[in-house]
Formats: sequence, structure tokens, C-alpha cells
Amino acid sequence: MAIKEWFRIRHGKEQSLERALGAFDMFILDDRRGDFDEIRLRLDAIAKSIMDEEPDFNTKSIRQKALTIAAYLTRHGLVGIRGNPEHTYHNIHNNFIGFALYDSEHSSLPPQSAAIYCAIARRLGLQASPCAMPFHVFVMVRVSEEVDLDGGTLSSSSDDSYMYLDPFNTDQETDVSVMASLLRSVGAPQEHYSSYFLQASVGDLTLRTSKNIITSIEGSWRDDGWIREGRANNITFLTDPRGAFYGALWSALLLSIPRQEDGGHLNTTINRRAYLAPFIEYFENHFTVDAALIEKFLIPTFEHIPESTALRESIHVMRSVDIRPKVVKARTEHVSKRVRYKVGQVFRHRRYGYMAVITGWDIECSADEQWMQRMGVRDLQRGQHQSFYHVLVEDKTIRYVAEENIEIMMPVEPEPLMPLAGRHFKRWDYHSRRFISNIKDEYPDD
Repeated sequence: MAIKEWFRIRHGKEQSLERALGAFDMFILDDRRGDFDEIRLRLDAIAKSIMDEEPDFNTKSIRQKALTIAAYLTRHGLVGIRGNPEHTYHNIHNNFIGFALYDSEHSSLPPQSAAIYCAIARRLGLQASPCAMPFHVFVMVRVSEEVDLDGGTLSSSSDDSYMYLDPFNTDQETDVSVMASLLRSVGAPQEHYSSYFLQASVGDLTLRTSKNIITSIEGSWRDDGWIREGRANNITFLTDPRGAFYGALWSALLLSIPRQEDGGHLNTTINRRAYLAPFIEYFENHFTVDAALIEKFLIPTFEHIPESTALRESIHVMRSVDIRPKVVKARTEHVSKRVRYKVGQVFRHRRYGYMAVITGWDIECSADEQWMQRMGVRDLQRGQHQSFYHVLVEDKTIRYVAEENIEIMMPVEPEPLMPLAGRHFKRWDYHSRRFISNIKDEYPDD
């Protein structure tokens, strides 16, 4: 659903900013609220609440209406940063409009604050649109019909045909001199000032969110997983950092595509080629079921770009694996003596402490020599000649674990694994305290 949303924007079809930004939430929903429909309903409810609090809202001037909306959103913590800005500004959650609307603990960055304001203003009859400047996003509210911002007659020479607000920072009107000062401080050419005061495209603001997410997450990975203890990385409490990064890569690759119909670019500051390698890595390691989406929406956009060869080859390899018959691993008497645990059992890793579920096994380590050296397999107490298990971890990673590092658990319900298990299992069995396998073609006896 998210990819289709961005694909429409890429083809110049008009989409709302709140849906374009809400698409990022679709990659990390899990069991929380904040999908497209819930974002729309929440915005509808906020608009209604403003009308309930201000029964004379429709009698106000455009300026009064605009400031009333800004005051309400600020008062209820729906825009801007909550708490100490130095501690919370770069929290990755603030890039997700669903978090800002449904979670009282999370803030919204300038693009999300502007999107929320514009969505509410439009619902209440105002013409509001975002204006993207370097490092910030403002909102422009324009007059409608023949009256100025204060309800007077609009003349052709009047400056009262529009006003600016900064919902991220304040509920007051923003003077154009403040915006001009910002442009001077970042060294923007004066001849380009006027372009910054105009409506920004949905694609540009979506790409800005892509870059913010990618910047927040890059460098926070190591061989044994996401850096859990690193609060400085701002991903400590994100349920699914891989999903967030993957979604940002999709957005960057789709929306930075040259628009052939006008010869221009939605945004020229993203080098889409640089994001292709991490995208392929994520697809191959974590999102292999998306091959059809890549073939339909992404590969056609990489024509005549040499780097696309790697993406096409990755899809080809994946398709070849799909059609290859599975090797049946029956539990013969010999195997049963060597392989202690079964598909579907939940365990805690003795060294790293994470919860995982077994999805497959080998009688002994089948990884290549380079991997075994890097992971210190021969330093294990039982070395490489013990059974090894393919496992699905609670953080959605897929790992390969030696039997000696497995400590079987018997939980009433392994909550972190429940949303992830559908690819491999039919259901959770409360009696045996294990998942019921759905991969009988490969492991018929488990």
C-alpha cells in the first residue's frame, strides 16, 4: 500500500501529504495504530474537536481560524517537540506521523507538524500548504474568494492574500522577515528566495523524511544486531528499525526518479544509486517475499542505469531458489540423535539473550569457511560438528545458531514472535508451548 502511494506521486498524481508521510508508518505498524485509515480518522476527529471547542469557528476571519488551529494543535501536543529538544529532536519516531497522532509520548518534526496542520486546516475550509526551506518547513495559508485574511475586501495590491505559520515552533503568525533571515543564515542565493515561499511538492517533503530516517539509522548496525544499548543512535525503542530503513530506501529510490514527462526531478539531492546496494542487501536478507513488488514498481525505473544489473541478478537468483525443490530433512534415527530441537520451538539465546523460534536445522554447521571464521564457530565448546539451527528472532532478523547456545523456553505465549510467525507456522499451540510447523515439505517430521 505504501509503495503504491509513492508510485502515484512519482507519476505526478496528486496525493495528500498526510498519506505520503503515513506510508512510512505502514512499514513499522506491527500491533500499533497508525495505518492510512486510522490517520485519516484521527485527523477527522481532531478537526471535529476544534469545532466543538470553538462553536463560532465559522464566523472567524481566515487569520483567526488559522491561529485557532495552531493554538489547538500546540496546546494538545500534536505538533512540535515534547520535552527537551536536545534530547528528542532526532528521535527516529518523530519521522512518523502516526506516532505523533496516536502516541502522546512522541513528537513530530517540521514536515510532520506541517502535514498535520495542513490536513486539519483543509478539513476546516482553509487553503493551507507546506513551504519547504532548508532545514525547516513552514505553512502558508491563503485567502479564498474576495476577502482578505481579516475579513475585509481583498484588493489587487493587498499583501493580505496569504500568511505564514510555523506550527513546529509556535502557534503565532510568522513574519516573512523571519523566514528571510533563515534563508540568509544558510547561505541561500537571494535570487532564489521567492521559490522557497511557494508551496512545496508532496514528493519533496516525502524525500526529506526518507533522508531523515536513513540518516538516523545508518551506522547503527553490527554483526550481532542493532546496537541495543546505544540511545545516542535514537533507535533504541523502535519496534522495527529494519522496516523503517527499508521503507525509507523504497521512498528514496522511487521518488528521486527523473520525471520523464517534464524532464526534471522531484528532488536532485538524493543519489539514488548510492541507496541501491543497501536496498539489495535488505531485500536479500530480510524481505525476499517482495520480489514481485520490485519487479513491478522498481526495476522498470532503472533502465539504462548500470547499477540495476545487481538488482536484476538478485531477483533472478531469488526466483531460481523459489523453483528449486526443497531438500527433505527427515528425522531418521541417526538425525534424531544429532539434532535435539525441532522446528517451532521457542528459545532464549544463552549469550545474547534474545528470543527466537527455530525454523530449520542442519546436522552440523553448513555455513562457508569465511562465515565460520568471522563468527568464531571453532571456538565454541562443541565446534562446527554440532547441529545448527535457522531461527527467526524477535527483532525480525534471521540467524544461524549453534545448538549449545539454545536454551528452550516454554512461554504461555511468545508475544514478540506472534506477529512474525505466519511465514513458517500455522498457529501457536498453548498445550505444547510451540509453534505448529507449516513447512512440512522440508521438515516433514517436525
